[in-house]
Amino acid sequence: MQGRKGMYVLSLEEKKSTPLQWGTLLDAELDGAKIERIQDGWAGPGDERVTFAGYTKAKDGIGRQRIYSCKFDGSDVKAHTPSTNEPVPPYKFPGSEKTAIDVAKEWALGEIAWDDRRVRLGLE
Repeated sequence: MQGRKGMYVLSLEEKKSTPLQWGTLLDAELDGAKIERIQDGWAGPGDERVTFAGYTKAKDGIGRQRIYSCKFDGSDVKAHTPSTNEPVPPYKFPGSEKTAIDVAKEWALGEIAWDDRRVRLGLE
């Protein structure tokens, strides 16, 4: 769980929350750059890991925002996004090859068309 003061592990069985207290997390792909500004944590993938966003600044001086996961104790850090600052191509849904943006635009245009029909029919 993400709180105002950091991330917490919730135990519903014990009805308590415990702050995640990690040492320094390092990005091995960026020559051991320190992962800072850790935020937006959520459980998974799996039962033993937490995924989060973090900021790094490597020896090349370029800052990067990346998605990482690690075990709850802070070990086994893995990066899930590219180490470069190149844009990540949008995911395309299999079958339609549409991106999430394409689907959202179609939905929004459909809602607008529906609202227009309702107004023309006097249903508003």
